[in-house]
Amino acid sequence: MKELYYVEADGGVFTAKKEGKIVFPESTNEIPFEVQIEHKFELDNYTLVYFCTPKEFTHNPDWQIKDDLIYEDDVDKTVRKAIARTFPRLYSGAIVPNELDEILLVHNIRGFAKDLWTLPGGFVQYSKIPEETAIRETKEEAGLEIEVDRSIRDGILYVHSRCCGKSGNHSVGFACLCKKTGGALKPKEGEIDAVEYHSKHNLPNETNRFTKLAVQRYTERNN
Repeated sequence: MKELYYVEADGGVFTAKKEGKIVFPESTNEIPFEVQIEHKFELDNYTLVYFCTPKEFTHNPDWQIKDDLIYEDDVDKTVRKAIARTFPRLYSGAIVPNELDEILLVHNIRGFAKDLWTLPGGFVQYSKIPEETAIRETKEEAGLEIEVDRSIRDGILYVHSRCCGKSGNHSVGFACLCKKTGGALKPKEGEIDAVEYHSKHNLPNETNRFTKLAVQRYTERNN
């Protein structure tokens, strides 16, 4: 498997040039400074990428602006693909307790969370913020109208960041503490097949990690 070294710091990326194309170094011997490997991911079946940071960062002309690299014509496609993996995907979920302090969950039948119980939520759309996403998705997926609980700043109770397995996709999740203002429980046809309240101390086994951690944070806050 081919190995590439993706070195990034302060919005810049260290690159090399081979056969007229901007590429990543294929060995640490091609990098004139020490680096720390932070993560690794498989770009495809033939390419392993080591995401690195310099142990000491000094900007020089060989560093390219990260955002520019995905648009330049002379950039190798492996560089474009690797950089795309590192841009965070933002998603947001709503923690909606009932009068018994149980937590609203939805059971997904398609998408990234297929067959899992999660907080109602979804990806943050371009130009939107996590609170708007939590409100919109709870209405769509669960049938409830909610508002963000402003007893905490911006209503955001928990933030979770992770790199997803072999793919290396970076996702950042926001759990917004909310309260019901109207509506009635109704699963979204074709996407959700169950909408239920569950004890925060006894979540279903098939609950995704983000939801478990967000509910744990909620429980700790209220203890």
